[in-house]
Amino acid sequence: MISYCQTKIAKKNREDFHVLFLDEKNHIIANEMLGPSTVDHAPVYPPEVIKLGLELNASALTLSHNDPRGDPTLSKADIDMTNTLYVLAVQVNICVNDCLIIGRMDEVSFKNLVLIEPPAPNF
Repeated sequence: MISYCQTKIAKKNREDFHVLFLDEKNHIIANEMLGPSTVDHAPVYPPEVIKLGLELNASALTLSHNDPRGDPTLSKADIDMTNTLYVLAVQVNICVNDCLIIGRMDEVSFKNLVLIEPPAPNF
């Protein structure tokens, strides 16, 4: 997913927030850019993300946004938004696989930083 997101948004001069909606095998069903974005902000409305996930019958989401300056450093807003989406998604049985912040040369993965819990196994 990281390579896919880098290709799509790493070099944009506006901040774009994308949600990859995935099926049960983590194949991409849809890649939706949420917006409109600005030079340094991409508004996201968590209930709308979840609603679209349900409409698409998504099993999982991968969230991603770029930093137009090329710096993928986490902000409090990034963490808060991801946590909000995570809580809402869990309530409707959608897994949030990761949140990626894409810079020009590198990226930050919430999963790698253990800021997102791995999904619990289904028994």
